[in-house]
Amino acid sequence: MNEQTELPDHWERIPVADFAELISGQHILSDDYHQEPDDGGTPYLTGPADFGDDYPEVSKWTHKPKAMAQEGDVLLTVKGANVGKTNVLDINEAAISRQLMAIRPKTALSKYIYYYFRNNFSAFQRLGAGSTVPGIDQESVLGFEVPLPPLPEQRRIVAKIEELFTNLDAGQSDLATAERQLERYRLSVLQAAVEGRLTADWRRTHDPEHADQLLERILEERREKWEERYKWERYESKGKEPPSGWKDRYTKPDPPDETDLRELPQCWKWSRLGHAFFVHLGATPRRSRDDFWGGDIAWASSSEINQREITHTEESITEAGLEDTSTQVLPPGTLMLGMIGQGRTRGMVAELKIPAATSQNSAAIEVAHSSVPPKWVYYYLESQYHELRRMGSGNNQKALNKGIVQEIPIPLPPLAEQKQIVDEVERLLSVADDAAATAEREQTRAERLRQSILKQAFSGRLVPHVEDAAPPQVDGSVSEGPDSDSSEGADEDVEDLLGSADSSKQIEMDL
Repeated sequence: MNEQTELPDHWERIPVADFAELISGQHILSDDYHQEPDDGGTPYLTGPADFGDDYPEVSKWTHKPKAMAQEGDVLLTVKGANVGKTNVLDINEAAISRQLMAIRPKTALSKYIYYYFRNNFSAFQRLGAGSTVPGIDQESVLGFEVPLPPLPEQRRIVAKIEELFTNLDAGQSDLATAERQLERYRLSVLQAAVEGRLTADWRRTHDPEHADQLLERILEERREKWEERYKWERYESKGKEPPSGWKDRYTKPDPPDETDLRELPQCWKWSRLGHAFFVHLGATPRRSRDDFWGGDIAWASSSEINQREITHTEESITEAGLEDTSTQVLPPGTLMLGMIGQGRTRGMVAELKIPAATSQNSAAIEVAHSSVPPKWVYYYLESQYHELRRMGSGNNQKALNKGIVQEIPIPLPPLAEQKQIVDEVERLLSVADDAAATAEREQTRAERLRQSILKQAFSGRLVPHVEDAAPPQVDGSVSEGPDSDSSEGADEDVEDLLGSADSSKQIEMDL
């Protein structure tokens, strides 16, 4: 059921049923609980237990409690997507819903059981798999085996885990602070760039052409691209000659209303995304058609936006899939802007580095046909991330749409200044990006160390043993035995993972 490892001779592998009482949660009708703490009653826990110290956050109370957990019980999530997550109740008592199960140890430490369950989270998830709503039944929990040392050794294991975890928590907290500072630095660089402050000195020593002239060229390039595409799609691809006057069908984009827009530096000009560039919406070929998928055409979903630079896609489509939808293959240099969802993706931007078709959940801004560096538009949109997330329509879930994206104003510096800004931004952000990558690696390493600590703890290698220690008692009595808090003779594999002479076991969180 759970991972079997070799244990010290004085440990025993014991099922939960032999050392703990189990309380299954029960449903309470919505009329019988309330969400106002001033109304009193018993806390009612309906959400999943979760790893960490800040648990629980009580949001419901009831005057008609049913299944009750008490302080020190190990709460295990037994239903839903978070099945297997666990924690120790640290309030006097609480009613628990069917999503939770309370395990009340008789001859084991609650924290010891909590950490063992945490170490075996994946085993619980496997137990809960196999149905529409994942769930673990009472019988499976009662039969779940736990390796138990004598109670004094359990105490020392828990103390050592918490000592090491405290050090890890401090290091990860420092990393999180550094990551927030790096993000603020990144945004300040981008803001200075798009407002012209980054190149103020450059402008004093250069005399570039006004952005009015650049915009004229962009609009000419936009029209030429439309004519090329329209002529091919409507006529040449069908072996037809275009009729006279067909070019008059082009609709000139309206310039932006600059009334409420901020003042720009000299020689800069306001435009709109839909004024200067084509904005496309993609589509998803029917999933029911196997012949539409797995072809040679890269197909970028909105999840790919998290790459920032899209050099590959998880999925691809066939020519048949392309022809069945309104999506089209867009050139490298096209920018994808996430439009939908409450997660991080809405408002994020990425640059296509490969030709690819796109889905309907992102707007594709075709910058490549113009002389504007795609990175200038990319950095401007990145600087507007929080503003873009505030935009959108819809009551339940904010979303951008093609019309909104087309109306997004964008400042156009002279072309030479755009290139200067992009170079400066990339120089300044390269340092922050390297530091952020280091912080991310250290966070990952900290989590690996956390798992290593737990693995050593429950294989008997985290704290030293006492000679002739008595096996754990499971008859309801508590026997301390001859164990002690001596730390002499610790296993060599259990050096302090945060201060070991072995650099592979250290986690020094310096940026």
